Amino acid sequence: MDEEDLSVTNAMGRVYSSASHAFEVQARDIDDDEDDEDEVDYKEDGDAIDRGLFSKKFRNDHLKKILLRFLIVSLILACVCISVCSIYWGATYKTSKFYHKINIVAVIEDDNITMSQNDIHSYTSLNANLPGIIENSAKGTWHMYNTSQFMQRYNLTSTQEISPRLLKLIYDEDYWFALHAKPNVTERIIASLSSSNSSLQFQSQKFYDIIYESARDGSSLKSQMLIVMTDLFTTFQTFYTDQYLPSLIQNLTINGDGRLQVHSSMNWATVGNFAANYIDYRPFYDRNLLAPLQVGLIFSLILTVFQLSLFGALHAEIARYLGLKHTILYRLVMSWTTYLFLSLYFCTISAIFQIDFTLAFGKAGFIVYWMTMWLVMTAVGGANENVLNILVAGYPEFLSLWLMSWIILNISPSFYPMVLTSNFYRYGYMMPLYNAVALFKVIFLDVSKRNMGRNYGVLIAWIVLNSVLLPITIKLGEYFRKKRA
Repeated sequence: MDEEDLSVTNAMGRVYSSASHAFEVQARDIDDDEDDEDEVDYKEDGDAIDRGLFSKKFRNDHLKKILLRFLIVSLILACVCISVCSIYWGATYKTSKFYHKINIVAVIEDDNITMSQNDIHSYTSLNANLPGIIENSAKGTWHMYNTSQFMQRYNLTSTQEISPRLLKLIYDEDYWFALHAKPNVTERIIASLSSSNSSLQFQSQKFYDIIYESARDGSSLKSQMLIVMTDLFTTFQTFYTDQYLPSLIQNLTINGDGRLQVHSSMNWATVGNFAANYIDYRPFYDRNLLAPLQVGLIFSLILTVFQLSLFGALHAEIARYLGLKHTILYRLVMSWTTYLFLSLYFCTISAIFQIDFTLAFGKAGFIVYWMTMWLVMTAVGGANENVLNILVAGYPEFLSLWLMSWIILNISPSFYPMVLTSNFYRYGYMMPLYNAVALFKVIFLDVSKRNMGRNYGVLIAWIVLNSVLLPITIKLGEYFRKKRA
């Protein structure tokens, strides 16, 4: 067959062993017949030639070359560290300055107060103070509604629909957090202070809900993002304890003597205990999930490179008998079939460690996971194969740089919430591993399925692009192989 039709895999097996070949060349330069400590050769006339590390000949012939190469390599390493590695560091840098990108919905229901006609005091609603506290001290971007505004905005017919709708807004990922301040808070506080009836005890957790889903980001939501809500409620709690409650007690009159009678110490104790009810609608329930959702994906990417090295010699042998078109077809079929079985073996690890696949898709969960992992490996593996077609033939010394860069570019926007990073990391929407993480969260944690179409579409787009580029990279690899020959 014409040599132009040969695949770059013809040279792949040789270059994968280039490191060991370099050491063999180095070893051939050493005279095995000489004693290890003998660093002196002799000319034909018997004069000694000093071949030591500190000899004049070594300094004149090699020292300058060594120093120059050391400087060049140091410069390359410095550029790689600063330009490539810093992408990963940047994903966790000063996340607090991006809190304004966190969207939060708050429904502060009307807090009506009904008092007897004999009560001449006016009482300020506790909920009426909450919007001002949010505006003055809260982080994040807040979308605040009262009862009627929220019902009109989402076409609700009853106040009983507010809580379920907030849960749906969080599940649909329209907001990261929701705050629901329920009605009649102040009235219940007054009733608790004024009555010995235990059924009227004020329990703040029944009036204030904070809703979120830790499954959206198991490693960062509770540690880095939930603080936005806890800080707000701590501020609200301080206002309630230090200002609102003392003022309310002072204004309450019982028996007409200006003093509030203690009917029930238990009721008074519950009034002083002010906290919110935190609802984790989709909890990140098992830290074992961090393996397939984070570091495990790095392993899957590396495995696609490993299988290429194992098949390198065979691909080179087969390419000698096939034309270009059939070589491409052979490579695609072999790669896709290999990834099918490799993804099965990889998914089996999660099954061995008893990860639950049934939350979102029932008994079919493992099949969905397997097919998704197959697409992921085909997407990242195809990109690896195309790049290696060129690097193996032309620049084998940069293989490690590519692999490290490909990993960093994929994981930096995938392992941390994009809302806490700069807009630079939005490139992650088109990266295979970002979309893989999003799909696996659906499978393992039953989060919203609304973006699954886009996630699968991106993976398929990578597979199509890699397939289209394969003939081009094979030709380029052949060109570089001939150039280096």
